[in-house]
Formats: sequence, C-alpha cells, structure tokens
Amino acid sequence: MNYQGLIEKFVNDRDETVVNQLGQFLMKKELTLIDFIVYIGDYLQSTELSTRSLALTLVANVLEYLPNTFLESNEIHHLVVFISAKISDHHTLIQPSVLLFRILAKQSAISDDDCTTMIKSIFSDVYVQSLPQAHRYKVFVILLDFLLHHLGAVQQLGSDFVCNFIQSMDGERDPRNLVLCFQCVQYMTKYLDGCISMMSEENIEQDNSNLDLNHHELNSNNNNNDEDDDNNTIKPQDNQWINELRLALEKGCDLGSIRSIGKCRSLTNDLRLPVWKTCLDINETNAEYQYTDSDVFDLPEQNVIRDDVSRLLHASQINQDMLTSKMTDIEAVISYYCKKNNETYEKGNGWIEIFKPLITLEYKDRSELYALFASIRNRYIPRDCESDGMPYHLFRLLLLYHDPELCSFFDTRKITPDSYAHIWIRSLYAGLCSLNVTLPLWDGYFQHADQFFAFFLALVLLMFAK
Repeated sequence: MNYQGLIEKFVNDRDETVVNQLGQFLMKKELTLIDFIVYIGDYLQSTELSTRSLALTLVANVLEYLPNTFLESNEIHHLVVFISAKISDHHTLIQPSVLLFRILAKQSAISDDDCTTMIKSIFSDVYVQSLPQAHRYKVFVILLDFLLHHLGAVQQLGSDFVCNFIQSMDGERDPRNLVLCFQCVQYMTKYLDGCISMMSEENIEQDNSNLDLNHHELNSNNNNNDEDDDNNTIKPQDNQWINELRLALEKGCDLGSIRSIGKCRSLTNDLRLPVWKTCLDINETNAEYQYTDSDVFDLPEQNVIRDDVSRLLHASQINQDMLTSKMTDIEAVISYYCKKNNETYEKGNGWIEIFKPLITLEYKDRSELYALFASIRNRYIPRDCESDGMPYHLFRLLLLYHDPELCSFFDTRKITPDSYAHIWIRSLYAGLCSLNVTLPLWDGYFQHADQFFAFFLALVLLMFAK
C-alpha cells in the first residue's frame, strides 16, 4: 500500500478520507505507529510551517480514530516528548499540538510522568488565552481529566503551575470554559494544598499589603482626613521599594517589573499615573487608544452626559479654577468614546464613576485621559454588563460554588446579581467607594492585572456582609 501517497494526498488536497484509511490500517496492524511517523516525518520536519501544521493535524486526526486502549505506554511517551518539542517550535503549531495532547490524554496507558510533561508544556510554553475558544476548552478538559484520574501527575508540578493556571484564566469570558476552570479550581484547592501554601509563603508580603488595605478601608469612616494623610505618607523603611520603582519607571520598565517591585502595594501620588499607564499598556507606540480632539458635542444624550459630569465634579470638590477645564475634558472623552465605539451613554452605566479617581491624576491632556478611561473600560469592565447580562450569570455560578446557602437565599427572594453588583462591576468599585479606598484598590488592581478580580472581590463583600 502506498502510505506515502495517502499522506501526500491529505497534505496537498486536504482529503479527509485519508484519515479513515490510515486509521483502519493501524487498527488492522497493517501499519505500525512507528512506520506511520516515519512516512510522515518529512512533512513534520518541513521548512513550510503550513505543511508541518497539516502533518501534525493528520497525526492527531488519525490517532483520534483509534480506541482509547490502542496505544502502549512507550508509544505515548515518545509522542508526548515529540509534541512537547513541537509546541514551542512556532505558534502555528500550538493548536494541532494541543489537539494531539487532548487525544493522548484520553489513552488509558498514559503514565503520570507523561501527564506531567504534557501540562508543563501547555502552561509553560503556551499563552493559553491566545488560543481559540475550542482549544482553550481542550486545555481545561485535559487539566480536569488529570486532576480526576492522574492526580499524582498534577501534584508533582508545584506552585509555579498553579500560578500559570491562574494566569491562563485571565480574560476568559466563555461560560463553558469558565465552568471547567472553576471545576479545576475546586479540585486544586482540595488536593493541592501544599502548592497553594507554598504560593502563600512566596507572596506573604503581598498578602500583608492587602491586609493593610483592608484595615485602611475599615477605618476610613472613622477618620477620613487622617486616612488621606496616611495614603500619601510613606514610612522611611518603605522608601527602598518606592525608590526602586521610581528608578525602574525612568528606565521604561514593564508590568512584570512593576508587579515584582510594587507587590500590589498602594502608591504615592507622583508614581500613580506612570504606574497605571504602564499597567494599562498606555504608551506612544500603542495606537489602540488614539484620540482625536473635538469640541463638537452633538450626541442625542449630550445633556445627560453634561449633567452627570457636573454632578461628579461638584461632588468631588474640584478647585474652581480647574472646574471648567475638567468638565470639558470628561465630556469630550465620553463623547468621543461613544462615537468611536458606537455606544450610547446611559445614566447609571458606571462610566462617570470611573472618572472619579482619574481626575485626581495630573494627566497631561485629553488624549491621556481618554487612553486611561478606554483602557480601563476595555480591560476590566466585562461586556454585556446589563440587566440579566452574562457576567451576572457567571457571578451567580461563582457564588453558588463558594456559598450555596447564600446563593439559595438570593434565588428564593429573586434577588439577582445585577440588582446589587451592577455598580460594583461597571465602575470597578469606584461608584460606591471613597477616593481613599478606590485609589489604593486600583493601585493593587492594575498591578495584579486580573480581569476576574472584580467578581472575586464582589464574592468576598457578600460573604463578609452575611
């Protein structure tokens, strides 16, 4: 049989019938797996990326044709080693490699060591959120399957893996993937206590700073003036990291460096703007937030915008000399954002509250104010945050998992998450918090750079309020 011709037919003509033919030959033992890999070897090593990708896809499709008991342990091992090398070869090979991993993960003869190698390859060499939804789903299915059936393999990975997994959840919006993620978290917290404890020890300084933030918030109602002074006063023993961060900013550091130095701590007033800009990826080379200045305010809802801006500024006790310019800046930014993104401003949508912390910054012009607002909106405010919107269904699932009793209490009284969490999520908590709480909260929030943090913070608020 001309196996080489069949492989060439798939690579050149995308003939899917080849998959069934090769699968049947393997099942009948007319073709061995080793010979199959040898026949396809030239295509797997091709200088053409598209050819290599198609060859990997053919291997995946043929192996998927086989029963889950077909491959032997040594065959699985050689394939895992081979694919682990391919997955870091080029980004175009990641998707077929993930598909192959998913197929091998279902084989009954796979060893714990190969499971460990597979997970390391995925979560170390791949930015999971860059994958299409279907392939992200496969990644989370693989992990959940190993947590259920190969727990020893996952326990070998340590705290670095837990960190990488949490990072892979950043930005995940697909409900099907999120359900899998939460199931993985459930088993990880149950069986990986050692890894999580290690993470806690490594981040104890960050945890202490978060406790300081909570203490700061609890006492804000007792003495607001003292809190304002404390927020801008850095004790002498803390000067080292402040100076280190200031020096790093002067050298043009990235988010990783800021997170390493700042450890999500509250910032001084002079550092806040440059740190936020770096965390939000606002720079001259990023054209995503380009702003075209205009004093033409002709939206149908312009009066609503103007009234809300006026209300915000008068409540913020802005200096009278700055009042008019700030009002015009905010109105111009909101108007431009609406026109650029084809959105309609609505009263109570949380936009105006986002400006409450922003107007305390010494931004240089409207374009910088626009970039700050647009980046926060696009990065941290979920889409479809409307009445009965998908983010609130997601939050209910999160509450159901962590506190079923409280979730049942809300459900029986028909209290939906959008009725109480709307302003929290839409304004990133700026709508209901005073500035001496919002500013340090956002300092840590942007350094942490986790889009899911808003949901977990809402969960904590509810559980403590209970």
